[in-house]
Amino acid sequence: MEKAVLKSVKEMGNKEAKFKKMYEEIDISGNGEVSFNELAAFIISDKVVEELKEFSAEDISAIEKEFNEMDEADVDGKLTFEEFMEAMKKNKTISKLILKIADSNS
Repeated sequence: MEKAVLKSVKEMGNKEAKFKKMYEEIDISGNGEVSFNELAAFIISDKVVEELKEFSAEDISAIEKEFNEMDEADVDGKLTFEEFMEAMKKNKTISKLILKIADSNS
């Protein structure tokens, strides 16, 4: 039982590290916040478009809905890493997409 808990904690750490790396890649300005324009540039990048080809129309719809809801906390037009991580926890489809892209970067 203890080994399973340790494995789970380690796995979450690895996922969070991957999310952090992708967040930093999306944050082109490096100011610690992702603007709509930075997110849009990421979404239309070749590697994201290629990964999106493997998702169903239902998955794409879920991704679009979640992106629209990501900034609800303070509606400032920018995502902090905390807002980004909250969205990753809420939406497994986006989480899967971001992790696939992170893995393809490795």
